Amino acid sequence: MEVVKSRFFRPYAEWIIAHRLLVVIAILGITAFLVTRMGNL
Repeated sequence: MEVVKSRFFRPYAEWIIAHRLLVVIAILGITAFLVTRMGNL
C-alpha cells in the first residue's frame, strides 16, 4: 500500500493528535449543545 503524502492533511492530523484533549472537549461541547437543541426540531 502506498503512503499518500499530503501537504494539507498531515499538519492537520498532527495538530489534532497534539491537541487531542482540546479536540475531544470541543466535540463533547458541540454535541452537548446540539442535544439541548433537539427539542426544537
